[in-house]
Amino acid sequence: MNNSKIWQDFEPVVLTKKKSQSHVSQQSKSNIHIDIKKDSDEIKPIIYYPQDKIIIIKQAREAANLTQKELSKKISPVIPEDFINKIEGGNYPYDNKTYNKILQILNIKNKNK
Repeated sequence: MNNSKIWQDFEPVVLTKKKSQSHVSQQSKSNIHIDIKKDSDEIKPIIYYPQDKIIIIKQAREAANLTQKELSKKISPVIPEDFINKIEGGNYPYDNKTYNKILQILNIKNKNK
């Protein structure tokens, strides 16, 4: 074997200095918000359009020869084009004001008024 020296150090290195917390500013700590719910706080369930109202909307829309997209734009030009699709699919929370507006556009009288 060659007489060359091996310079590898096998001694363990122990780090004793702890990391400082100075890199976390006081301002960033203030952005943390924890909302603690009380037992009395009740989570309200989301009520979607009932099946009978969905059927009324769909039948009236088809009788008026309107697509879902066309009816959405008649309600308001700023609402998404898939708005009626979500309602007819049962994936949109029920809102009586919106329901009455849809019936008004489709010339349907609301029996529950």
